[in-house]
Amino acid sequence: MKYYILILAAGLFFSACQGTQENEKKQEETQKESPTKVLQPIKAPPAFVAYRNEGHGFGMAYPANWEVEEGTAGTVILVKSPLSGTDDPFQESVNVVVNDVAERGISNLDQFVMRSEKDLAESIESFMMVKSERIIWAGQETHEFIFNGHLNGFHLRWQQRLVYIDGKGYVISYTALQDTFNKYASILNMIFDSFAFAQE
Repeated sequence: MKYYILILAAGLFFSACQGTQENEKKQEETQKESPTKVLQPIKAPPAFVAYRNEGHGFGMAYPANWEVEEGTAGTVILVKSPLSGTDDPFQESVNVVVNDVAERGISNLDQFVMRSEKDLAESIESFMMVKSERIIWAGQETHEFIFNGHLNGFHLRWQQRLVYIDGKGYVISYTALQDTFNKYASILNMIFDSFAFAQE
């Protein structure tokens, strides 16, 4: 059986599944009041598929041979690596979660990061932060986590990028086994490099 595991946001307190419909409704109302932002064309590398989500204001590209799902367990999009054999126990994945975090008292990236790390440490067995740093990515101030932990019997490593824009928290997560974390490093870099946010 092939497994993949979701951490729906760097902070699990966002209750992504419960709040998805409310967030979408509020987003539609906000879009009517806010200045128009434009999402530029997504540059997809060869053998990649461009994905655009105008409603959430982002786009990315993913490998054409990866499985793709939208709206799974609170994610906006989830892409999963292909089967590599019957002895492969885990399906690596990239997912994007977007939530209205301002209504939960989060007003900037620092608060988003602090609350997220706290929730991760409380939710993941044997949680260990490997890397935590501020970067500029896709034209946005971003915080990147790399952390290890045990979940559902697997020894996992996550790489997450957190972005705060206009009251929304974006979390882009890559999940893999610790021993094979670098298996898709080049593909992950291309996914990250393709990412774009809507701009005024």
